[in-house]
Amino acid sequence: MSRDDTMMPGQTYPEPPSPRRTPWKLIVGLIAGFFLLVIVGICGFVIFLFSLMKNSDVAKEALARARSNPGVVEHLGTPIKAGWFVSGSISLNNSSGDANLSVPIAGPKGKGTIYLTAHKSAGTWTYSVLQVEVKGSKAKIDLLAQPNVTWAPDPCLSFAST
Repeated sequence: MSRDDTMMPGQTYPEPPSPRRTPWKLIVGLIAGFFLLVIVGICGFVIFLFSLMKNSDVAKEALARARSNPGVVEHLGTPIKAGWFVSGSISLNNSSGDANLSVPIAGPKGKGTIYLTAHKSAGTWTYSVLQVEVKGSKAKIDLLAQPNVTWAPDPCLSFAST
């Protein structure tokens, strides 16, 4: 069967399809979404690292000592809580390692920072520096003046290992 190219009166040819346009809004949205995902991922990783340092046994012991020190309690009040942005480094290799941390703390009366330098040997942390600097004051409270200068994790606590 052949096609007849003659037009009938009142008949129109269909519009030719318009050339395909690039969906710019979609492309820009995908690129923006990708960058947003990368930024959220980086922020999540940084928060994870801060959390690891804040929850380390050496930082927990330093916070416990600060909470039990009468001088720190006098300057900051109770309860004393640790801040999020713990800075420094912890290097562990099995049952030995080193830590050099700054742990921000705050109480109802003020803020301060715990500075610690410690070495771990045979599973026990030994502190060479453990002091609290009170913000807005020249007070530096030495937490090593207390009799116990070493600390090992509570044997009743179990830590999962993989």
